[in-house]
Order: sequence, then C-alpha cells, then structure tokens
Amino acid sequence: MGEQQQGTLFRPDFNRAVRVQASSSVVTGDAGALVVREVADRLGYAAAFARVLDHRAQHLVTHPLVELVMTRVMLLAQGWRDQDDADLLRHDPAFRLAVSTRRGTAPLEQAETALTPDGLASQPTLSRMQAMLGSAFNRRQLAHVLADRACARNLSVHGFRDEVTFDVDSYAIEAHGSQVGAAYNGHYRTTCFHPLVAYTDTGDMLGVRLRPGNVHTADDVRSFLTPLLGHVRTLGRKVWLRMDCGYANGKLLAWLEERNVTFITRLRTNPVLQREASAWSKRTLEAWRRAPSLDGTRREATYELWYRPRKWTRVVRIVAVLVERDHAHGELFHHLFFLASNAARPEATSTDLLARYRQRGEAEQHIGEFLRDVAPTVSSVSRSREGSVARKRPTGAAENEVSLLLAGFAYNLLHALRCSLDPESDERLSTRRLRERLLRTAATVTRHARQVTVRVNPAHVPLWSVIQRHLPTPVAATEGSAA
Repeated sequence: MGEQQQGTLFRPDFNRAVRVQASSSVVTGDAGALVVREVADRLGYAAAFARVLDHRAQHLVTHPLVELVMTRVMLLAQGWRDQDDADLLRHDPAFRLAVSTRRGTAPLEQAETALTPDGLASQPTLSRMQAMLGSAFNRRQLAHVLADRACARNLSVHGFRDEVTFDVDSYAIEAHGSQVGAAYNGHYRTTCFHPLVAYTDTGDMLGVRLRPGNVHTADDVRSFLTPLLGHVRTLGRKVWLRMDCGYANGKLLAWLEERNVTFITRLRTNPVLQREASAWSKRTLEAWRRAPSLDGTRREATYELWYRPRKWTRVVRIVAVLVERDHAHGELFHHLFFLASNAARPEATSTDLLARYRQRGEAEQHIGEFLRDVAPTVSSVSRSREGSVARKRPTGAAENEVSLLLAGFAYNLLHALRCSLDPESDERLSTRRLRERLLRTAATVTRHARQVTVRVNPAHVPLWSVIQRHLPTPVAATEGSAA
C-alpha cells in the first residue's frame, strides 16, 4: 500500500484519493443511546434500580450504582455485549450523557475530583458491580424490577384486560468454558446452560432464571412462576399460561389449577392418546380422501376427549388436532398432535384453544431475538485466590444469572421503543432493524452556552423526526420491594 501520509489512518489501494483520518470533532456512532435512556426513564428503570443494595463504602464511590447498572444495560441495548466494550467507548459522548445521573453538560466535562466520574466505568468496575449484584437479595430485586416494569408498561399501553396470556419456555446457551452449571444436554446435544424465561403476550420479558445445562425442562418451574403470577394478575381478570410438552406433568398442572391459572399445553404423543383418537382420525382422513380440497388449502379437524395418565391426580381436557398434509410434495403422513387444557368448553372451544396455542410462536420469536440480538454472555467462572477463604456460594453462577437479568432489561427497552414506533413504520421492526435504522446513528456532539447539541446523520433523520411524539407514556414507579 505504500507509506501513509502523516495523520492518515488508512488509505485504500482501490482509490488513492481516499484518506481516513482521526476527526477533531466530538463524534459518536451510538446516538440512539439517548433515546434508550429516555425510554428507560419513562418506564421508571432508574428509580427502580435504586432498590438494589450497594455494598460499597459510599464515601469512596466514583460511579453511583444506578450509573453502573445503566451502563451495562445501555451497552447491551446498543449491541455491545462484552464488558470490555466499556473501555473502548469510555469517552463516547452519547454514552456519557445516556448513563449519567448528572444534568446539563456535566457528563461531558473533565472530572474535577478523583471521585467524579470521567466517562464510562471501566471493565473491572463493571465486573465488580456484577459480582455485587450476584447476592441473593440483589438478584431477587432485579427479578422483581424486571417483571414489575414489564407489567407497568403493559398496563399503561393496554389497560386492565379481561384476559391476559403469558408463556414460559426454556432454551440453551452454549457454554465454552468451565463455568459453574455448564453441562451436557442430550436434547440440545451440546454443553450449555438451560435457562427458564417467561414473556407476556405483548412481547415483554417477565423473568429469566439461569439453570444448569443438564436439568429437565420443567425443573424449578413452579418456584420460577410463583412471583410472576402476582405480577401477571395485575394485568387482567383471567390469566392464561401457554407451555410446551416438556412442562406437561400432573404436579405442575394441578398446581396451576389450584392457583386459578388456565393453562394450555401440548402433550407428547403416546399410544394411549393415539388409540383414543384412532377411530376419529380414520373417519376424518377417509372423508378428506373422498372429497379433496378444492382450492388446495390444508384442512384441519379437532376432536375432544378426557384423559388422565396413571401418575396424574386429575383428568384434563384433551383436544386432538389433525392437520392435512400434501402428499404430492413428499409429505408422507398427516400431522396429529394433542393439546391439554383446564379451560371449560363455554370459555373456549377446540378451535379457540388451537388458535391461542398457535400464538405461542410469537413468544418463540421473542426468545430468538433475545438470543440473537441482545446475546447475553455467561462467561463468569470460579477463580479462587490462593489462601482465600472458600465461599459458600459458587463464584460465577450468580454473576451469570445477573448477566441474563440485565440483558432482559435491555431487551424490554428495545421492545418498548419498537412498539411505540410501529405506527410510523411500514414494517414491524425487529430489534436488529431498530438498531440499524435508529440506535446506531452517527452524530456530532457540541457544547455551547451550557447546552449540548447532537447533530445526527441526515440518512437517519426521518425516523428521528417522529421519536418525540411516539415515545412511551411515562409510567409511575411501584412502591415496595421484592425482599
């Protein structure tokens, strides 16, 4: 490429007229962090984070705990998933403004004392913050705030509804080290963690809990759901819970019915259910064979029965669903599956139950976005120092759960923002598309007469022009704590 001219960082061979140099202006590539912070304040996040217990000697604190938590959440929302990124973005003006609790131009000014924040907190400081949040008390507080703020946003947007549905599911996070809890999972065929997660039917994350990789799908689900049910009941008169077949066991279903929760779950196909539905399925298939679909659309039929496996204590309502397959395109067998519910027939017909269960796909899409776009890292490992006293709590396990909880806050902020912008968008924005079109906006930042002016890239102006009038309505903070 030849020698570079002084001050030139990069000069491509394909066009020698191009030179890349360091800018003398104050610039940022993450101007959208200001919008995310505004959404966080409107949803009451900063006030809610004040419930977390700060174990540090306060007279030696440089970065308030709220700033540290907001820094981690803002970085995750913007797509910076590693704590090391805080060092790279330490003096980014948009982040300095977005995470600070100080007003005016103070976040951009040079620190006057050793205890005045000068840019973002360093990676070691964020690591110590995450270890502090790993205490049992603080994790309960974070879990409470996550569910509380999600429900508060729901009430502000949708009001108190007649019916509200939420989903519980699990997924795998592949592990690449010797983290506490990482274990081989035969279903996913990888060494991983196996967290539980819950979402409302409006797409807000209610909770997430880290579990070892080798636990069964339904392990700890009752203790996970217990605090969430109190939050969900504030959203509607009737509560529905959707689950996959891995959660369909008699103890859990009886536990839900005792708590007046209407469940709908898929059941694993077994010989008993197939035998009970065989006569109906044969009649239906014969009728379809005699009268083919005129327009080529796939037909489906439902059939109801009552069923109680040997180890269950209650009889449940079963809906058998038969879906027609296209044999001309190599689909050899018709699709037969079973749903179970405690909903009475006057409350929901077979068709209603099937339609409600199929909406579960939206929750799976939200989980996919959470894993793909927020992509929380769970990399904390046990590192015992020579001569140190052994800890009762394994180092790393709780810190990794904190990573998931903070990522949940980041996801809910992105979801709240994209929902508020949907009326002005020609398409349903994914979290990735939201970052591309709004959050990762380049801008210059100037200070003058105690004012800060952020001038964004003209290509992003159309979406920025509608932000002010479409941000979420401010939500009042909830009193009390989870402890």
